[in-house]
Amino acid sequence: MAGYMPDSIFADQPYRVSAKFRCDNEDRLIDIDLAQVAKGRDGIQDLIALMRIAQKRYGELYDCTPQGAQPHSSPQAKLTGKPG
Repeated sequence: MAGYMPDSIFADQPYRVSAKFRCDNEDRLIDIDLAQVAKGRDGIQDLIALMRIAQKRYGELYDCTPQGAQPHSSPQAKLTGKPG
């Protein structure tokens, strides 16, 4: 799940992405939070790409093959949109 949540308890780091996946039959969860993104960037798409890199790197570090859900945009991200 990826989203921009400026009006939540996470307001200090409103850009968030989480991914639950399996690596060698063990459940894993990675969370990435950002306070801001560069002007003109699509923060949600950047977080999704970063999460894919993190999952791949996790597999390399721990000698396993990440499987399962990939990060994706949440309905809330679509409702709140990008900051102006």
